Amino acid sequence: MQKDGRTVVVQAKRWDGVVGVKAVQEVLGAINYYDAQKGIVLTNSDFTENAYELAKRSTVELWNRQKLTQDLMAAGGRPDVEISANSSNVARDSRTCPRCGLTLAVRSGKFWGCTGFPKCRHTADV
Repeated sequence: MQKDGRTVVVQAKRWDGVVGVKAVQEVLGAINYYDAQKGIVLTNSDFTENAYELAKRSTVELWNRQKLTQDLMAAGGRPDVEISANSSNVARDSRTCPRCGLTLAVRSGKFWGCTGFPKCRHTADV
């Protein structure tokens, strides 16, 4: 994609499983090839921890199902859309997981837990 003299490489993955580090590597190659300023990998699923780690060390952004849903809702989408299938008894906040970058949620009023569970098992005290 190009706009205002900037180039962004975007790769979309419609997967049932998690998207791995290979997708991030492909976008990094495309950034170099097209002389782009950044890259984005987006998916209707989620990413492996290795993919998150490589993306943190590069100019690649990872947009998982939750980020896509939140951004669509913020842009005027349906606010009644459920973000997570396992969101019962969960209060959400704007806190993000320091491990994978997803949203943290209060679980059963006892602790903060990553919404990427079970892939990411980060927790913190309330």
